[in-house]
Amino acid sequence: AGELDLRYMPALNFFYDESFDYGERIEKVLKSIKKDDGPDNTTIE
Repeated sequence: AGELDLRYMPALNFFYDESFDYGERIEKVLKSIKKDDGPDNTTIE
């Protein structure tokens, strides 16, 4: 607080960001779907 010339030091609250875990979980699900799907044998007409 002294270096910033403040009267008091504000309270800082830190929260865990779960978005990285959520994104990783989705990525694993998408990769498992791709593995299970196998090669695509459809033809486009």
